Amino acid sequence: MFQHIIFDFDNTLYDYDYAHNIAINFVFDKISSNFDIDVNIIKNNFTIEKNKYKKYCNNASSHNKFIQIKKLFEILNINLDNVDYYYALYISKFNNNLILYDNVIDFLTFCQSKNIKMYILSNNLCREQIQKINTLHIMKYFTKIYTSEEFGIQKPDAKIYCSILSDIGCNKNEIVKIGDDFINDIDGSNNIDIYSF
Repeated sequence: MFQHIIFDFDNTLYDYDYAHNIAINFVFDKISSNFDIDVNIIKNNFTIEKNKYKKYCNNASSHNKFIQIKKLFEILNINLDNVDYYYALYISKFNNNLILYDNVIDFLTFCQSKNIKMYILSNNLCREQIQKINTLHIMKYFTKIYTSEEFGIQKPDAKIYCSILSDIGCNKNEIVKIGDDFINDIDGSNNIDIYSF
């Protein structure tokens, strides 16, 4: 039996896409009404700038919504003194729409009752992930939270898994990985012989 589980977080334990879509569209609508810019122009420019940024920034910063909104403001020629406000709107709306998937608490409670140690490994920013975990009231289930920002590398890089194994102090046959992304979560862990779901 496995003694440790590493969970991905976004779209594995909760519906990231649901919360993100509500939050980012809320921000787009606010920008549109406050600066009299067509909302479709805002959406298109955001997508273009986000994709460009993710293409040349292959680390946790590529997920940084503050930077993504900043880049949107630059392309729309909106003064950057507004970025903090709109980023705060995004975070607030996002956190207010966090919803755990069905049966997550039941599963975490079951694992805890079997003395299985649980961890989170996320390709995202440390502060934001801790904030989300606390908002969902699930921090008590996890022994440690790991983010790619702390390692300077992202899943599926084998080094991130090796570092975690070393930190936990367990063998590959004692741990399992659960995630939603075939490349990052399944392939990444399978490549170093960690079983994954």
